[in-house]
Amino acid sequence: ANPTAGIIPGGTINAGVVSYGGSQLNLSGTGTIFPTGTITCTADAPCSIMGVNRNLKNPSVIGWSLGIQHAFGRSLSLDASYVGNHGHNSLGIIDINQVNPNSPAEIACGHCEQAGRPFNAQYPYLAYINMMTNDYRSNYNALQVTLNERGYHGLSFLMGYTWSHALDMASTNIATDPQNSLNPAAEYGNSQFDVPQRFTFSATYALPNAKTLRPLTNGWHMTSIVTLQSGSPWGPVDLGNDPSLTGEFNDRWNLFGSNSDFSNVTSSAFPYFPGGDPSTNGLTANSACNGHATSLAMQQSLAAFGCYAVGNSVLMPAGFGSFGTLGRNVFGGPTFMNWDASIFKDFHVGERLTAQFRAEFFNLLNHPELVNPSFNSSGFNDTSAPSSFGCGCATPDVAASNPVIGSG
Repeated sequence: ANPTAGIIPGGTINAGVVSYGGSQLNLSGTGTIFPTGTITCTADAPCSIMGVNRNLKNPSVIGWSLGIQHAFGRSLSLDASYVGNHGHNSLGIIDINQVNPNSPAEIACGHCEQAGRPFNAQYPYLAYINMMTNDYRSNYNALQVTLNERGYHGLSFLMGYTWSHALDMASTNIATDPQNSLNPAAEYGNSQFDVPQRFTFSATYALPNAKTLRPLTNGWHMTSIVTLQSGSPWGPVDLGNDPSLTGEFNDRWNLFGSNSDFSNVTSSAFPYFPGGDPSTNGLTANSACNGHATSLAMQQSLAAFGCYAVGNSVLMPAGFGSFGTLGRNVFGGPTFMNWDASIFKDFHVGERLTAQFRAEFFNLLNHPELVNPSFNSSGFNDTSAPSSFGCGCATPDVAASNPVIGSG
């Protein structure tokens, strides 16, 4: 597991020996690769390890497209394309030793976690056994339309529209553990970077030249860029509680109602109703949440972790020992609307030199842009943090620690 090694004169390699003492594992070594000192893993204090599938494959993407182009006159053209791709053998990590919270051994020990792990009999000194595999996949399908005017009486513009849907099981290069490693396929859903609709319009207009005061009135140009796009999806994850009783701390909750109620992200957190209210026998002060707690396990988790209520919808934890039914990234994020513009004039100085006056206006309407809760480094999609859950409490540039060149 962690051998020491040294090069012996003569070209041979002397590998250290790993010893197993009963039900414990000793990891020891020195240097930059292995930790210094000794780490002892026992049944009472199990360690976690990570492995790689010995048949790991390179991820790949297959793409395809079909498009048509048509010209209207000499300067106007239309381009419409269907673009798609499919990614497979994407890298993901699953815990092959995840607790089954409903196993007889786990129930018998009162959800002690370790007894319910599949490899507990063989390796009682190991807890998480994270394995890197090729189990993840992705898909993208889009209609892309472009209208291009190359110059009509001083006007040039480029207009683009995309209608698309991106789905995957993880939106990072190497996925983190799923909610339930016993069912990783349940992670397939909206990609974190899915933008269902996007419209852009950029134009340049050369103002007509006047016959008088030519040095001042001629050579003026106006430019404009408009961007409108729907928000990227986001999904809540419980990073601080453990309603599933698996010890993974990556649970999703249950939603009763409409996704749209939790898609209206603002600069404040969603209304939260804590549990443990004596007036409601330990449940919450929200009757809608209490009404959906139809089992003792759901009532217990609701009393322990509370719930969120927006409009006619409630978001609440699954019953103890079960996984939430909410899909991955099912809520819509904040829309993005931006208009930039500029005006400039060229002054010709002789035949070789040109000076330019230019005024630029960014976010011309001063429209505030809010960050997607999942994109905020503070974890505003964490249901265990009620003071900030669901809040777009920053602009995208500030959330990315880049307030100089970002958008906001």
